[in-house]
Amino acid sequence: MSKKTKIIIGVLGTLVIVGIAVVVFFRHLLTKSFPETNGVITASGLSGPIRVYRDQLGVPHIYAENEEDLAFAVGYVHAQDRLWQMELSRRVGAGRLSELFGNFTLNLDRMFRTIGLRRLAQQLAANVHPDTRRILSAYARGVNALIDHKRGKLPVEFDVLGIKPEPWMIENSLVIVRLQAWDLALSWWVDLTLGDLINKLGGEKAAEVFPSYPDDAPFILPQTGGKLYAYQPTSLRALDQAYRRFLGIEGSGIGSNSWVVTGEKSITDKPILANDPHLALPAPSRWYVIHLSSPGLDVAGVSIPGLPGVVIGRNKHIAWGLTNGMIDDADFYIEETDSLHPDKYFFNGTWNEFRISEEEIFVRGSKADTIRIRRTHRGPIVSDVHSFPLFEYNVYKTGLEKNHPLSFRWTGFEMSDEVRAVYLVNRARNWEEFLQGLREFTVPTQNFIYADDRGNIGYQLAGRVPMRSRETAIAPSPGWATGSDWKGFIPFEKLPRMFNPPTQQIGTANNRIVDRSYPYYLSDLWESPSRISRIEEMLRAREKLSVEDFQAMQSDVVSPHAREMVPLILHAFSSVPTMENEMRVALTYLRNWNYSLQKEDVAAAIFNVFFVKLLHNIYVDEMGEELFNNYLLLANIPYRATGKLLQDGNSSWFDDTRTEERETRDDIIRRSFDEAIQELKIELGKEPKTWQWGRLHQVTFEHLFGRIPGMKKVFSIGPFPTGGASTTINNGHYNLTRPFKQLVGASMRQIVDMSNPNSFLIVITTGQSGQPLHKHYDDQAPLWLNGDYHRLLLGRPEIERSGWDLLTLQPEGKK
Repeated sequence: MSKKTKIIIGVLGTLVIVGIAVVVFFRHLLTKSFPETNGVITASGLSGPIRVYRDQLGVPHIYAENEEDLAFAVGYVHAQDRLWQMELSRRVGAGRLSELFGNFTLNLDRMFRTIGLRRLAQQLAANVHPDTRRILSAYARGVNALIDHKRGKLPVEFDVLGIKPEPWMIENSLVIVRLQAWDLALSWWVDLTLGDLINKLGGEKAAEVFPSYPDDAPFILPQTGGKLYAYQPTSLRALDQAYRRFLGIEGSGIGSNSWVVTGEKSITDKPILANDPHLALPAPSRWYVIHLSSPGLDVAGVSIPGLPGVVIGRNKHIAWGLTNGMIDDADFYIEETDSLHPDKYFFNGTWNEFRISEEEIFVRGSKADTIRIRRTHRGPIVSDVHSFPLFEYNVYKTGLEKNHPLSFRWTGFEMSDEVRAVYLVNRARNWEEFLQGLREFTVPTQNFIYADDRGNIGYQLAGRVPMRSRETAIAPSPGWATGSDWKGFIPFEKLPRMFNPPTQQIGTANNRIVDRSYPYYLSDLWESPSRISRIEEMLRAREKLSVEDFQAMQSDVVSPHAREMVPLILHAFSSVPTMENEMRVALTYLRNWNYSLQKEDVAAAIFNVFFVKLLHNIYVDEMGEELFNNYLLLANIPYRATGKLLQDGNSSWFDDTRTEERETRDDIIRRSFDEAIQELKIELGKEPKTWQWGRLHQVTFEHLFGRIPGMKKVFSIGPFPTGGASTTINNGHYNLTRPFKQLVGASMRQIVDMSNPNSFLIVITTGQSGQPLHKHYDDQAPLWLNGDYHRLLLGRPEIERSGWDLLTLQPEGKK
């Protein structure tokens, strides 16, 4: 062997050894924090032993001798599996990301400091019920016990950033409560965009693309028989979008499905309840499945890491589910100031002092940033954030022409106790006790559906809904005007409610809740009726329904929206004598389509690409690109508006103002269809049979660190082809301005048969663990993708005989 060959072999051998060492070291970084799930661990702050069984998917079944020890154990197991997720959530809500990420996240911190979730959490902590404080304190002790136990063995994200978690406090949990509410706050997006539309196009033109909910579409409760003001919006919307992109929780298709039937419509002679909340799809999952048992309590379902209790689930007596109420729960106010009163605003005939505070934001690698926050009695001045352009006063005719600050009021600023609400719901044994829990619920306003072991079903809208002096509130009010403030909140007893309806079923899908006879304004933000129409269609299809029927419903991807639109496409081409072969083939696919958006379906791809092109061709010429993109952010509005315009057929929106001729609806449909075919040929090839929807429409469960070059395969999960769209029960929402990546979907699926007290079906998107390489990091993703479920056992004898891992948390000083 030559000397040169020996050198080459030696170098290669060294590189292999170094490579192996790097892989081993990196694997150690990722696995050193994996939780112990067997054996005995002693911990201070416990009064008795806690037994934690973990099933085959890592779901903890926790048995404690009292509820404080139970809360301790929830904090401990949450931190075992999701400590980094909890750390990130509390920092986001508190406006402390820049301590980790430097100037890159400074504007996000400024936004959350101005909104004031951390300050609000401190106020909430001083006002919560003693039971809430007791449970949150025990939960925090559990989190801190895990942090102490894992010193030097923290999840890899802490190592990469070079940080150690601070002790958990009850304020951290309360910040997360309000952050969840902020993520579901949608109404203010519409306020800003509608103001843009009015400013640019006038009120009449804007009203055409902000339609009311169709009178003939389904309501949640059976039927019983304003003026728009222009304004210059702030950059709050852009910052909020940046926050969502940063965390990988983009997508405005935040909704949900839920339905329940009585025993009369169930083959088991007991109610069956289903729920699938639609949220963004990051890694790890937004939810954590858990089963909790102590004297007087046996409850299971999904929890939120950072909070004790089961948010959606069942106990021995009741089951419940949630969907977003789509309530208009926020308003903007134009505030009157002048140079003589720089720190005052005019209200009810007098000058009132702003409440002014300064907060320091520590910025990694840079000097600290100081933010000055002004607040009125309604809420913060959001136009002070990030050098927002001041509000241009150009609407209310007082002869003044100057800049005005913009304040923001939101029900999330109210004192409330959602942890107490969950505490009571988890322990409820009947409808009356369930309602007692919902009375404590403030934000975000939710549709709660209910079933119990006595055969009852019910519905309750829960949360605080503002009472206003005008019917709607989809644009700012003059803050100085008498009567501009909210008049309180709709009393809980007068919120929409239903118990054991004669239809023997209840369904919600973010659709309009009541008809126009209801005496209070709730919202105009309802989702397209496509999902609720399909739910009701499937519930009517059988006299008796089974759990298997409910499973099929949760996987259903038939779109009534597409069913309504395809005939219009076919009509537009009915008088066209000649066309290219691909066009004829594409129309044949649509003509023979059953409107099911399966991932393998060609017609689904043709239709969705067409719809995106159609939106652009109807709106962008008059809106302009920036306003058009903002208009599509809250997708339910353009879905509803476009359907209405197409059915009416004669709107001026169809005319392309950039051309000399006047285009009709059919002209725009034909143009959009042709552009869709051309794009499909470019993206997927010239052969139409290869244009499967799943080649365009895919989901990736993204971890924040998955964006680091080379780390995507370690931290993120996917991509996977998926079916559906925003208008199908199995929600496959994509951003209409940057199609077709799925951003929102069923964040969990649950089906509860009240005839079976010892188990129910549930699945989340990824897995229980938040730690890459752990076996439970992504083991539920195949179930979720295929419409399968995990059967969660609840019977203690069966669990104790299971042979699952068993971890005992033992008080110090006891054997």
